[in-house]
Amino acid sequence: MSFYFIDNMRAVTAGRWVRKIPEDYRILGLGIDSREDLFERMFVAIRGENFDGHDFLHEAAENGASVLVIDRAIPEEELPNDVGILQVRDSRDTLKRLARAYRQQLKLTKVIAVTGTAGKTTTKELVAAALSPSMRGRTAPKSFNNDIGVPLTILSADPSDQFLVVEIGTSGPGEIDELARIAEPDIAIITNVGHGHLAGLGTPEDVAREKMSILNHVRRTGMAVINADIPLLRSASSFFKNIVTFGESPEADIRVSDRGFDGTHWWFDLNGRQRYKIPLPGRHNALNAAAAVAVARRFGVNDVLVSRGLSETAAPPMRLTLEDVGSMRVYNDAYNANPESMIAALETFLELEYGAQRRVLILGDMLELGKAGPELHRHLADLIIEADRRSTIDRVVLIGELTTHTATVLRQRWDRKRVTKRVKLTPSAIEVVLKVLNPTDAVLVKGSRRIGLERIVNALIDQRGDIEYDDDGTVEVETLAGGATIERLR
Repeated sequence: MSFYFIDNMRAVTAGRWVRKIPEDYRILGLGIDSREDLFERMFVAIRGENFDGHDFLHEAAENGASVLVIDRAIPEEELPNDVGILQVRDSRDTLKRLARAYRQQLKLTKVIAVTGTAGKTTTKELVAAALSPSMRGRTAPKSFNNDIGVPLTILSADPSDQFLVVEIGTSGPGEIDELARIAEPDIAIITNVGHGHLAGLGTPEDVAREKMSILNHVRRTGMAVINADIPLLRSASSFFKNIVTFGESPEADIRVSDRGFDGTHWWFDLNGRQRYKIPLPGRHNALNAAAAVAVARRFGVNDVLVSRGLSETAAPPMRLTLEDVGSMRVYNDAYNANPESMIAALETFLELEYGAQRRVLILGDMLELGKAGPELHRHLADLIIEADRRSTIDRVVLIGELTTHTATVLRQRWDRKRVTKRVKLTPSAIEVVLKVLNPTDAVLVKGSRRIGLERIVNALIDQRGDIEYDDDGTVEVETLAGGATIERLR
């Protein structure tokens, strides 16, 4: 019988039918977006920071919803006609209840859960790519990794799927534990541990404990895949025994022993024996792919098929995505940023563009770092200066309040004209950034999601051929009373 039959919905949700639909009425799934095609599906009215699904009940019904799930009293006459109404205590919690119950029905599906400070989404895509040539399954769309995204991912699975890849994130203590309890993974991957989400978690040690809590809910016959290069993860073996490690360290079970570029593809070797090709540059992506290989080997997937799948991986958007703007090469890595992913992007960019005429960094704030934010942004300046000694960085453009700390250090140790600073990414700031660039530059664009640096990339693409570049692209800095500065294009 279908999971969504009406008595099961009442039992799982602990709700009550305000308006019950017939026993034989078909419910094929659920949704939370009233704009979607909801034909024969339940619409769960979720309340968020900026919206309330209860405001769109009529729209959901018009788009085919057969049942509306609500968590506040609404007079029946105000609700759409001819649809079922199920009232629950909390719609958001109901979504998790439904997902946990549905997970128990996925008898044939192996669930792979991916967590870590950075690299979750890319690793998720690489795992799916490694398995897809020989197994039927699906993966979480976009970065569905919170208490809404994880349940929706689980509820999207078909009972006939052989695998499901779930991404699990966190911004505060206990979130991974709660979401892993819902997912009950057969395999858990911890990509790395770093300084992301310090605002909600405290210290890197706290971050490590939060990430390792995923292991509490791996099924008894399951396996963990853990980065051997991260000292903070070494204690995982004390409470979870079936672990396969990956990394560059000699102790790693699956070791990235070499990597490079053959003129067409990036490649990496594992344990000096097997070579794989991936369309993703950088050391960090070789490590992410090594974790995917560990999962595929666990399932007994033929290595030839694994290699083929990895070579056909599609890069997630705004994650070091190359955009050619005329003769300018722009690496759009504006999806998100933390210290670890910033270092990875910087290293990869300089490796790829060692022969560029000019290398330009456009960097935004790394958010959610708590009290450590100022110091970590000062440290970012140290990393840029060290990288500049190995491969010249010609210009640095910094956007946001926290990058003020980065700019201060750079301007103390560099020619101030090499640094452009803007607190907010206004239209005038975007104009300044465009004029700082030269038409043959190699450009890295990276910052936290809320900074919205992709607007710079979009402006470059929209205005290609129309940008009036300055002769030298320099910015004049005027120091005001009290030490404040303003910048003007020369």
